[in-house]
Order: sequence, then structure tokens, then C-alpha cells
Amino acid sequence: MASAEAVIVEACNAEKRREFDFWAGRWIVHVPDGRLAGHNVITIEQGGCALVERWDSAGGGTGVSTNYWDPRNDQWVQNWISSDGTIIQLAGGLDEAGAMVLVGTIIGPDGSEGKMRGVWTLLEDGRVRQTFEVAKDESDWTLWFEGLYTREP
Repeated sequence: MASAEAVIVEACNAEKRREFDFWAGRWIVHVPDGRLAGHNVITIEQGGCALVERWDSAGGGTGVSTNYWDPRNDQWVQNWISSDGTIIQLAGGLDEAGAMVLVGTIIGPDGSEGKMRGVWTLLEDGRVRQTFEVAKDESDWTLWFEGLYTREP
């Protein structure tokens, strides 16, 4: 019989739990025009069962998210909170092209709510492109943020 520790390690190394590992690392993030957006550190934690994001904006704001595979619902989940009180709750998975696509809600500091979609795409050169879009309904998506992640040297 396997030890409890071995069972945990095996569960957290399951293939589905590795799908978002391409985002792990220390990153410098720029917007498309080349301006610095901030720095992001994404670590693999909890024996491989979670990605934890720690964001530092060039403008001074911060944020943190936990990202994990939910086997019960067969999807990835992201829960984000920023230093201004913005909450983002997303869920989804890999699309046919291998991009991570998560959809859900954004809740403003004032309690206002909207739809949000995040897409993380691993580029051929090892960078990651991240976009967030917001919408009032499923047909009205507007770009909210676009960042190009380059690994810190």
C-alpha cells in the first residue's frame, strides 16, 4: 500500500495538473507598445497541485492568484484578488491550439460585476502572451489588458 505522501505526489503530478506549468517562472511583463506593465512571479506550489501568482504592477498595485485543476468539474480554476479589492474568478482549460482559456467574472471594488475571459498562449520563443477581455454579454468582448511575458534573466 502506498504512503499518503506518495499518493499526494502522484495526484499532483497528474498530466492535467501540468497543463498550465508553461506560465510558471519569474517574468517581466510589457504591454504591446513596449511599456513596462510590471513583474510577475508564478510558482508551482502544494506539491505541484497549485500555481500561485504574485503580481507587482509598474503603477504600484499588486495582486495574487491561485490556479489549480479541479478534477470534479474537469477544469482549471483561477481566483485573483488585487490590492485595490478587484476580484477575478475564472474557470476553463486548454483550447485546441494549446492556449489556456479561462472565463468567469470580474468584481470591482464597488461590487460591480462583469464577464471576463483570460487567454494565456505560450509563444514559440518561450514568451507568454496574456490577454484579458471584458463583456456585458457573450458577444461583446473588449480587450481589457494585453501583456507579453518575458522570462527574467
